[in-house]
Amino acid sequence: MSEYFFKTNENCILSNNDLTATFSTVGHAILGECKTSGKFYWEMKCEVTNNICIGVGSEVIKTLTGNFATSSNQQICFYGGTGNYYDGISNYIYGNSFSSYPATISIFLDIDNKKIKFALNGTIYSEIILPSWNSYYPYILANSTVLYPKVTGCFKRSSFSYSNIIPTGYLPYEVDLNEATSSLSYINENGYEKVEYSVPSYKIIDKIEGKFDLILFRKEGDQ
Repeated sequence: MSEYFFKTNENCILSNNDLTATFSTVGHAILGECKTSGKFYWEMKCEVTNNICIGVGSEVIKTLTGNFATSSNQQICFYGGTGNYYDGISNYIYGNSFSSYPATISIFLDIDNKKIKFALNGTIYSEIILPSWNSYYPYILANSTVLYPKVTGCFKRSSFSYSNIIPTGYLPYEVDLNEATSSLSYINENGYEKVEYSVPSYKIIDKIEGKFDLILFRKEGDQ
């Protein structure tokens, strides 16, 4: 992955290879890499949480600067102070507060079916209808002037604390080739069983068929 948190104002300090965002006052951070289709899972580990919102933002969010906490409907976030979910304009009753920290927030993003849900320390809450945006970015909004919220993003399977709650069909947000998911099994023309794999953001550039089919991938955009 080429980018982790993208700092959108001076109130967010990045560390830990840009995976940890610490806020000195109201601010926000958004991941540099978006998704446009598929089902993905990731976690946010919060060390200070009372006035923090964890969720997803649209391509519009990435272009904005300053404090737009009450003026944007381009986000769906789980709010630590109350446990409500927040669309940038209104709050809705949802889950438990995570103002007691540390806390791990799990995000289940289903772009194909336009749904998102959250979990708090492994307890999964209900699905929320996801707006139809062009792009979906992991997103953090800090709305505190005193508590200095601190959040670390976990996007690889190896960094997850709650891998056991990942539903079938969901991939880690940061997908490696070894995270390919089996999508089709059949007998090829040589009489051997064949399993095809789907790897988001990669395309097949060559394949050699035989007893063991060799499939070569290249990431979209790479030469």
